Amino acid sequence: MRNEIRSMAQGRGRSAPGTGKCVYALSDDSGETVQLLLSRLLVQYSDLEPPSVRFFPRLGSVAEVREIVAQAQASQQDIFILATLVQPSLSDALAKFGGEMQGKTYNAIADLQRIVERSTSSSASEQLVLDSSNDGFFIDAPINGDGPVKQIPSVNSDFFRMAEAVQFAQQHISGVNAQEWPDADVLLVGPSRVGKETLAYYLAHRGVKAACVAISSAGSAPPALSNVDPRKVVLLTMSSDFLMKRRQYRVQELKRKGVPVFYDASYTNLQSIELELDSVAQLARNQVGWVGPLDITDYDIPEACDMVLTVLKQASFKA
Repeated sequence: MRNEIRSMAQGRGRSAPGTGKCVYALSDDSGETVQLLLSRLLVQYSDLEPPSVRFFPRLGSVAEVREIVAQAQASQQDIFILATLVQPSLSDALAKFGGEMQGKTYNAIADLQRIVERSTSSSASEQLVLDSSNDGFFIDAPINGDGPVKQIPSVNSDFFRMAEAVQFAQQHISGVNAQEWPDADVLLVGPSRVGKETLAYYLAHRGVKAACVAISSAGSAPPALSNVDPRKVVLLTMSSDFLMKRRQYRVQELKRKGVPVFYDASYTNLQSIELELDSVAQLARNQVGWVGPLDITDYDIPEACDMVLTVLKQASFKA
């Protein structure tokens, strides 16, 4: 559902076809929060046909809010306005115009602010600003008489970025959902048990969306990789002896747990593994723009993560 909502958000005010019902999603920032909120809400109603959705991010004036509410009222569709407006002037404008025009509106942030005010006796009249470039918490001098500006730690935007990256990693292990590979920040390509999934989850906690792609025992890569920016493709490898031990341990662990083992004998055969790794090296020579192969035999996961981020940065600079 999140991916469907995201696909609707490509452009300000652009809509996606649906039923006669429509949701206007308003934000005075990037719109990530309202997208996430809407996707989590709609997924609870699997029996309903998804409504059409129009996104209006980065709203900055009362006039824009008035125009959107008027547009909703004039429409022939049954429209509900969902907002995450932080700026008090825009929040008040939505409540005012929505009431005057008898529109169905809901600003999730405003209601949360009222709950906080009632429980803490604190005022929300200050403008709230997220600044991902600053790790501190401080208050600037008043600007244009609008009150002080609070700068809060980057954990807010970083947290949502991390959560989205973790979800992306979960949905793109073992080569699944190949149609969404172009949305990844990096595609980790390598043989089985080279450490792709563990590395993908570690990268996700750094806010990097990673997809895992396994190459076949014959050393061929999925054709869908041709649709991806080659600078995002990172080949991983390791020593044949170490990879053999990792695979042997994996098979033993599955047997110990009583899980059926579907690997053939070549999976843990040293000569077969060497051929697979040779194929990885051949892919690196044949595929122009792909990064690697990176030998991560002697590196722990944090170090391998740093290696991947470094080569990605270098690849982008070369472009």
